[in-house]
Order: sequence, then structure tokens, then C-alpha cells
Amino acid sequence: MASVVSFAVAQKANVTNAIMTYQDFTKAMQAKDMVKAKKHLIAAKQYIDLAQAHADTKDQPKTLFYLGQIYLTMGGIVANDAELKTKYNAEELLNTGKTALTDCYKKSTSKDSYKEDIKRLIIPSYTVVRNMGANAYGKAKYDSAVIYFQGAIELKEIMSETDTAMYYFMGQSLENLAYSASNTCAQSGAKECPKADSLWKEIVSVYEKGKVVGYNKGEGASSYAKALRMNKMWAEERKVLDEGRAKFPKNNNLIIEDFLYFSEQGDNASAEKVINDAIAKNPKDVVLFYLQVIALSGMGRNDDAVAAYNKAIEINPKYFDAYYNIGNLYYNQGVAKIEKINDIKDNALYTKEKAAAEEFFKLAIPYLEKAREINPKDRDTRIMLKNIYFRLNMTEKYTEVNNSLKNG
Repeated sequence: MASVVSFAVAQKANVTNAIMTYQDFTKAMQAKDMVKAKKHLIAAKQYIDLAQAHADTKDQPKTLFYLGQIYLTMGGIVANDAELKTKYNAEELLNTGKTALTDCYKKSTSKDSYKEDIKRLIIPSYTVVRNMGANAYGKAKYDSAVIYFQGAIELKEIMSETDTAMYYFMGQSLENLAYSASNTCAQSGAKECPKADSLWKEIVSVYEKGKVVGYNKGEGASSYAKALRMNKMWAEERKVLDEGRAKFPKNNNLIIEDFLYFSEQGDNASAEKVINDAIAKNPKDVVLFYLQVIALSGMGRNDDAVAAYNKAIEINPKYFDAYYNIGNLYYNQGVAKIEKINDIKDNALYTKEKAAAEEFFKLAIPYLEKAREINPKDRDTRIMLKNIYFRLNMTEKYTEVNNSLKNG
């Protein structure tokens, strides 16, 4: 009996020794004596390992707390120390430390107060990591932002908390990386982009884990719906949209995602209804009219599409996209008509149809010229005007716009 009691006391002594040796480490760090600091930290790890290896002490909150503290500290030092890297694995140390503190938080009771100790230990580190993530995000360093936000998430998980905001911004960072990957693939002429596809799958997982649907008045739901749409997960997206729109019916990004959900499946009638309902509630939003046009054009209702664009122009007389797209709509109608009459042998009929095609080009001119006035550098606008001026024998205007294209 005496030997059993003695052995149990020895295990508790290992915890005490670990604490005291860790305190020695802290003093050495304050004295900036890294040689002593590392020696004490390694010793503290050895003591706490002995306590953690024995059944009498391994699951006690006290053991878990100091195991977590020592391992997290050592993991951080090993990650930046070439000598220690040869003997220890920083990632394993950090993971073990986080697991120990997580278990301690769950096991801790009001009697031992380790929950508050863990909060005092974690919150300063969390704040630093979160702010580093926000700083990286603000500077468009999205790879780094993902790492920092993931770190912040894991620190909050130690306290059994889901950090929805960090999940959201981690997803936003991944979105930017996905768009960047897609642009790179497009520039190289690649038809597929596995990297972007993989990132969009990861984004879905991040938003799901972060329970982002209710975040920031619907912004979380709209981002989640977008990620599901990019993965063609239609049933899952419909569920998120229904939940999000029920909670945040006025969120414009959710309305847009609802519209795109129907539009990408070719259901233009449902897409139009979504936008019409939104316009009825917010008749001054030019973006809604822009989306309405997509649905109307998809159903071949070009006159209605032009009317919708004109309403947008009434709201915002400098709305470049509206002018450009009306001009583009008329221009394409003219080109389509010209292509159809190329094989007409009857001169009278050809002349009549050619004149009808030219009417579309004439309708396009004032809109494209206004678009150019708003954005003189837009190359596509100038190219369309150049082609129209050439077809209509508007020599002076053709020469001017052609010269502008040559000069950039």
C-alpha cells in the first residue's frame, strides 16, 4: 500500500516539477538567456510527459493545462529554432498542446478554474493571430491570411467556441485565391482549372463548419450559396438560399445569388420573378435592373431588356454598363441580321434587309457613344463603334476612333 501511495505522489510531483521548471523557463526568457530557457523548457516537457503517461494523472485538468501550455510554447520556439527542429516536430507539439487544452477546458469544473486560466492564456494569442490575419487580408496577401484565420479558429476551438467571423474571412480569402487561380488558367488558355475547383470545394467545407448562414446580416449566407453554386450543389444551395432569404429578405447579395441559382439552370422565368419582386421593394437599385436584363435577354425579350436598361439609366445617368450593354444588344442584332442576308440573291430584298440591319447599328450609336464618353479608354466600346461607323460610311468618325485604337 505504501509503495502504491508513494508512486501516485511521485506522479503528482512530476506535475509540480513541470510547473516549477516552466517558471524557470519564463524567468530565463525574461533575462533573455535562450540557452537556459531552452534547457528549462525541455526539462518541463520531460516532467509533464511523465505525468501525462500515467493513469493517475494523465486526465487531470491540471496535467492537461500545463501539458497544453508547455507544448504550445515549445512548438512556437521549435518552429523558429534550427537546432531544436532537428529533435522535435513543431506541428506535432502544437497539435498536442491544443488537444490538451481543449480536453482541459471540457473537463475543468468550477472548483479548479482552469477554464478562466485557459482564456487568459489563449485570448492574447488569439487577438494577435486574428489581427495578423486581418492585416494580411487588407494587403491582399490571401495565402497568409488563410493561415492566420485558421490559427485563430483553432485557438477558439480550444474553448469550445465556433469563430464564425474567422471562418467567414477564411472563406473570403480562399475565394480570392480561387478567382486568381481561374484567371491564371484563363490566361494560359486552359479549359479546366483543377486548383480553382479544389479551392471552391474547400470553401464549401469552411462555410459549413463555420455555420456562416446567419453571419453579418446575410453576407455569410450569400457567400455560402455562391460557393455551393460554383460546385453545382443545387439542392444544398437551395436550402441555404431559403434559410438566408427568410432571415434577411432585403440582402441584395442573397437576392443576386437567388437570381443566379435560377439563371444558371436556364429557368429565366423564375429568375425574372426573383428580380421583379426585389425591384418592387427597391426600385432605385440599378444592379437589380441589370440582372433583370439577363433574364429578359435569356428569354429573347430584347425590347423589354432595353426598357430595363433605360430605367437603370434614369436612376444613374452615368451607368456605363447600361449604355454599353444596350449598344452591344443592338449591335449584335444588326450583325446577326447581316449574317442572315449574305446568301440572298434578290437585290431588292437584300437592300431592304440590309437597311433593316443598319437600323440596329444606328440605334446602337448613341448608347455606345455615351458609354465611350463615360469611359473613353474602354476598348470594346471603341471597336464596336469603329465597325458601325465603317458599315454606315461615317468616314470622319471612323477615322477618329480608329486612330484612338492605334494610340491605345
